[in-house]
Amino acid sequence: MLLTQGRLLLGWLVGQFGLSEAVAALIVSIITTDGIWAAVALYPFLAPFVGTVEGLVFLFGTSVLVGW
Repeated sequence: MLLTQGRLLLGWLVGQFGLSEAVAALIVSIITTDGIWAAVALYPFLAPFVGTVEGLVFLFGTSVLVGW
């Protein structure tokens, strides 16, 4: 499953940001081994996207808890 997600992320990084395949593969390997915030530390242009996703996860999680 993680390999499939890595390939999807690789294609998204290449298509969305116009990165080379080698740089996108490096970002995917950093995310899968060290975590997303390590990738943000090395590639700051990912920070708005990561922050948005983290915020949405927090908001949806809180909504689920309140609704439960």
